[in-house]
Amino acid sequence: MEENPQRYVGLSGQQVKDVLVDFAPSPEWVKGCYWSNIVKYVLRFKNKGGVADLKKAKDYLEWLIEEEEAEND
Repeated sequence: MEENPQRYVGLSGQQVKDVLVDFAPSPEWVKGCYWSNIVKYVLRFKNKGGVADLKKAKDYLEWLIEEEEAEND
């Protein structure tokens, strides 16, 4: 996975992922956001963003895997 992809870094230098985790009401909510973004990007890639959308889905999938692995350790 690309470390700190610029497409997810805001003006303050924080990643969207970090802001989401900091302000989410629960870890399950964060995982639900990751899941919904995975589905969104996979379903639309042919008609909108192409390979770029698949890469975004991959990022969210890797983050979801990290959360699941951390939870099961």
